[in-house]
Amino acid sequence: MKTRILPPDSNVATNFADHFIGGLMVSDEHRHIIFTNSYFKQELDWEDSHLLGKNINTLFSGASQIFFDTYLFPIISIEGQCEETQVTLLKGNGERLPVVIYVRSSPDKDGLLYWTIVPSTNRDKLYNELISNRERLEAQAERLNSLATVDELTGVNNRRELMRLSETLLDQAIRSSREVALLFIDIDYFKVINDTHGHAYGDLALKQLGKILNEFGRSSDIIGRYGGEEFIIVFPDASRDAAQRYAERIHKLVEKIHLTVSIGVSQIKASNATPLDVLVESADKALYQAKSAGRNRTVFSDNIQGSHA
Repeated sequence: MKTRILPPDSNVATNFADHFIGGLMVSDEHRHIIFTNSYFKQELDWEDSHLLGKNINTLFSGASQIFFDTYLFPIISIEGQCEETQVTLLKGNGERLPVVIYVRSSPDKDGLLYWTIVPSTNRDKLYNELISNRERLEAQAERLNSLATVDELTGVNNRRELMRLSETLLDQAIRSSREVALLFIDIDYFKVINDTHGHAYGDLALKQLGKILNEFGRSSDIIGRYGGEEFIIVFPDASRDAAQRYAERIHKLVEKIHLTVSIGVSQIKASNATPLDVLVESADKALYQAKSAGRNRTVFSDNIQGSHA
C-alpha cells in the first residue's frame, strides 16, 4: 500500500494543533512566544496579541519563573527535554491554574523550544480513574479467586483448595521429616438437626463451625470443608499429644454453640512418607469408630485394627 505524503502547504498540522487536548506553544532563543494553538484562547482566555512576541514569563507565576531559571532551562540545555513537570500557569483573566508541562528543544539547535501544556486536574482525574479501575479489577480478581477456593457457606477452603494445599504441605513435611496430623471432623446428628429444625438451621450450624475452625486454627494449618457436614484440618508439626490437645480444644469450642463433633485423626511420622489419600482414608475410618463408640469423641487411626497410619 502506498504511503500518503501530505504536501508542504497542507493545513493538517494547523488543524491538529488547534484540536489538540492541551496547549501547544513554541518559544524562540530569547524565550519569546512565537506560536500558540487555539487552546490558549478557548480554554485559557489568552488573545494571540497578548502572547505572541511576549516573554514566556507572561504565562507563568513568579515561583514557576524561578523554577525555569534554576532547573528547567539548565536541564533542557543538557538533556534537550524536560518531561512531566508541574508548574503554575496564569490564565488571561489572572486565575492561577496548575498545569503539567513537557518541553523539548528543537533538533535543529536553533534555540526553539516546543511546549506541551496539560491541566494537572485532567491528569490527576485520569490517574485517579486508572487507580480506581485497577482497584476495582483487583477486587473482582480477588472475588473470583475466593469463589474458586473458598466454600461460600462456611468461609473455609473448599474441597479442591483443601486438597491442593494439603498436598503441598504434606510434600514439604515429608522432605523436611516433619510430623503432620490430619483431623477429620463431622458434626454429630447433623441429619437430625436438618430434619428437626430445617436446612436453614443446618446451614447456620455449618457456618458457626466454619467460623470456629477458622478462628481457632493457626496460620500454618490447612482448614477446609470436605463435603456436607465434614471438615478436615491438616495440622503440621503435630505430635500425637499435640493432636490430642488440639482435638480436645475443638470439642470444647463446639460445645459452646450447642453442637458436638466426632473426630478421626491420622498422622505421618517423620520417617513415614504417607500419601494424602491414605491419611484421609485412615482418618475417615477413625471417625467412623468415633461415631460407633457414641460420638462426641476423638479416635486415632493407630488405635483401630488394619490402620494405614
